[in-house]
Amino acid sequence: TFNGTSLQNFYINSAIENLNIANPAGVYPRNSIVIGNTLNFTSGKLYTDSLYINLGTTVTGAGANSYIVTARAGNGKLFMASGVRKTIAPSQTLQFPIGTSSSYTPITLTNSAVSETYTVRAMDSAFKTANNNSHLQTSWTIGKTLNETGSPTVQFQWNTINEGAAFNRANCRVAVVTPTEFVIAKGSIGAATTVSAGVYKT
Repeated sequence: TFNGTSLQNFYINSAIENLNIANPAGVYPRNSIVIGNTLNFTSGKLYTDSLYINLGTTVTGAGANSYIVTARAGNGKLFMASGVRKTIAPSQTLQFPIGTSSSYTPITLTNSAVSETYTVRAMDSAFKTANNNSHLQTSWTIGKTLNETGSPTVQFQWNTINEGAAFNRANCRVAVVTPTEFVIAKGSIGAATTVSAGVYKT
């Protein structure tokens, strides 16, 4: 358990069976970590920056004020070799409790017919030409480790503060970004669903 009133740093060279975050100021590992069993949030955030956090079997207590921060304010650049990682069994659904330092924007993956290891990140700005008023002003990256066939079903969650001024919640679409292009997927994925006041998903 990490508790306190100021940001805590730690280094560990072996797997952690259970990790409890109970520090409102946050906890920052100095190296990538592997959690064997449970990651529990009592209060505060767990920061990744340029590191990996490998999730164990269970995540509990995550929410708007307690989650894994994959991009801090002033440090929103993309680290390709970093993020939150988890192997998902065939047809299993898992929510990754991620966000930026300013907002909780978890992403939920439902795996296809084969086991796959995914690495995800949330970014505190939109990519490339997506950075305008008609888009969400946040982005997610999803990486596959095993490179098996098939793709997951993805559900995004965001907040009112993540929306551009002209963002249309009734007609959501997904843009796929590669190193060389920005492509808006064909067709609409429909209207957003309200999760709670000021929180939406699609």
